[in-house]
Amino acid sequence: MRTAFKLLILLILTFSCQEEKSNGLNIEPVYFDYENSWDEWNLYGKVKSITEFRANFKANDELDEKKLQSKKWFTEFGALKRTKYFGTFGDITQIEEYKYDSNNNQIESNTELVGAKRRIKTVIKNDTINRTKTHKSYLNDSLVEINIVFYGENDRANKHLEIKNNDTIESTINSKYDGNKNLISEVQTENNGEESNTTGNYFRYDENDRIISSTFEMHHSKYISKYKWSDNKIVSREDYSILPDESKHFDESYVYDKYFNPIIHTKYRDSQIEQETKYEYEFDDRGNWIKRTVFLKQSRLGSKSFVKAYVETRQIEYWE
Repeated sequence: MRTAFKLLILLILTFSCQEEKSNGLNIEPVYFDYENSWDEWNLYGKVKSITEFRANFKANDELDEKKLQSKKWFTEFGALKRTKYFGTFGDITQIEEYKYDSNNNQIESNTELVGAKRRIKTVIKNDTINRTKTHKSYLNDSLVEINIVFYGENDRANKHLEIKNNDTIESTINSKYDGNKNLISEVQTENNGEESNTTGNYFRYDENDRIISSTFEMHHSKYISKYKWSDNKIVSREDYSILPDESKHFDESYVYDKYFNPIIHTKYRDSQIEQETKYEYEFDDRGNWIKRTVFLKQSRLGSKSFVKAYVETRQIEYWE
């Protein structure tokens, strides 16, 4: 299986190199340490809004009517401003709104779950003098939780207070760096009375200070992601989990194009291929995909070939 997977990556990378020669765009994806929502959503250029649609393939490979899925609005500085999600019949199911101060710091978020008639509001106060950020969360106008994050001189969190149901849970956060100032570990210890819980993030880098693996540890389990680089771009990722019984599981893998869009996504069960998803893209002149055709292969059910599943399209508006 490992040999077949390596051959698959080689074939896809060869195709990607051929595709790159025909597309003159020179853009760089942001993989970690996002500066704004554009980076987080893997968007290029000053995107103002994105409207997303989906159409499923029928049995005869004809497309069904496309249906509106969501619409996102962004600020001029790249932060998410508003989002609407739509149901099967075009009805609005969820609305999210975000507010920012004059320094582009988020100060409020509002989520409305339309069908459930639930409103979730979070008010954020940034205290630059005391280096704290306070989140007050409300459910239908009732205060339900307060979170206070304390920051050190390197602007990384070093302490966290969670106040909920008249209980206060205090957590300390310890970060370590290597000689090149790369973050190599971030461990949070939660103290709740006599109990203590620890979670941790750990990172490994190559000789070019690029992340090649990240590990998240929680409740005696480990979740590991391994990254492969080529021409200073991430070309693939493999995800593993190690459970409390110390059994290791190969969970899923991704192969990416030059814009960090997945072109092959493979899910595994008991380290055997369960399902493969293949993506084919059409791009606009900024490098953002505007059409994505999705193919599925249900390997666990004995499928030997990919079948067209659905098409996603995006209408993108730019600030400039």
